[in-house]
Amino acid sequence: MKIHNVKAVLLDSGQVLNTTATGNWFVSPRYFDTVDRAKYDALDPNRRRAAHRTALAYLDAQTRIVTLEEELTHFQRYYELFFEALPELGVSREQAHEVAADLVYNTDKYRFYDDAYRMLNALRGRCRLAVVSNAWPSLREGYKAFGLYDRFDAFVISFELGTTKPDPAMYRTALRQLDVSPEEAVFVDDVSVNCESASAIGLHALMLCRSPWKYRAYRWRNLFRPYGTIPNLDVLNDIM
Repeated sequence: MKIHNVKAVLLDSGQVLNTTATGNWFVSPRYFDTVDRAKYDALDPNRRRAAHRTALAYLDAQTRIVTLEEELTHFQRYYELFFEALPELGVSREQAHEVAADLVYNTDKYRFYDDAYRMLNALRGRCRLAVVSNAWPSLREGYKAFGLYDRFDAFVISFELGTTKPDPAMYRTALRQLDVSPEEAVFVDDVSVNCESASAIGLHALMLCRSPWKYRAYRWRNLFRPYGTIPNLDVLNDIM
């Protein structure tokens, strides 16, 4: 597979460029400084998931979150709802606010993949780069803390724009900021429906599958779909 005349690469963030340091996007680095770990682990996982769904419904109902202060306000409400559904944890409203502040402001919540650094170095000067992510404003601060923010020519965050992938508006916003056409750009995501919607507007979409067995399965499954499948970000240097 070779893609020619590429002027820009659009990249999802979560599970493509970075992941969560704790293994859960809603568990902040100092979460268990406040929440009793033994009590948390003893909970029925189904109840934890139900509490998360209830609280997440509130977050998903928000259309735009532009500032860190707004993000903090909404995450405070998320954690209030979450802990209210799990009273045996004994987390007060004030403590829920502490957890929310840690999630929003603690950039140690991120870990960037090694191949992300290698890819950014390999593509430096060869094409324009954009992050296109379903995320909150604090994502910018994470990239700044890891010295990566200035590597990108555009940064499109769903809650700032007021819509989410797979809405083509996400990709079109990045393309407009980069001043390139869809046919001149590659898009990388780990979610198939996002790759499909990007392909539909003319982007060269690639689905990233980091798991070796998932990669083999998806590679064959996606053989007749309008996007390719890659196992890591290193291959971008080879196919462009």
